[in-house]
Amino acid sequence: MKKFFRVAFLVFLLFAGENIHAQKNIFIRLYDLNGKKIGKGNLLPGTDSTIDLLRGKKTKTFSISKVDEVKTRRTFGHSVLIGTGVGVGLATVGIIISASASNSDNQETSFDAGLIALGLPYAGALVGTVVGAVTKRRTFEIKGNADNWQPLKEQMLSK
Repeated sequence: MKKFFRVAFLVFLLFAGENIHAQKNIFIRLYDLNGKKIGKGNLLPGTDSTIDLLRGKKTKTFSISKVDEVKTRRTFGHSVLIGTGVGVGLATVGIIISASASNSDNQETSFDAGLIALGLPYAGALVGTVVGAVTKRRTFEIKGNADNWQPLKEQMLSK
């Protein structure tokens, strides 16, 4: 039973780290001249005077003249939330295994599995915190100027 949780934790670490590097699309957040977030999503080619973002199945178009800053990647809290969610999912599996093992003769395994399952959300949050802390996010000032946006867009889309 302990081997199961060790393997599950290693799989968790593998997928938590892989999630950061497997991002194929360029996720950006747009802020207006007042510093308010006006949009977020995956960058699409768009036109010379607009920024097109894909969020889910919807495309939204923003005028460059209304965009002050572009920030890359998702926020720090997103990494923590994803890590915690994975931890909760693994904990749920552990609690189900613990409950099924409690009906058998091996009460010690049941207790261990339940105890480990309680710590998995915290471990997930910790992994998410570390991943969020090491992820490089950049801020680019556009100031509503298409001349500032075009080189940045070409650089991001070429990756």
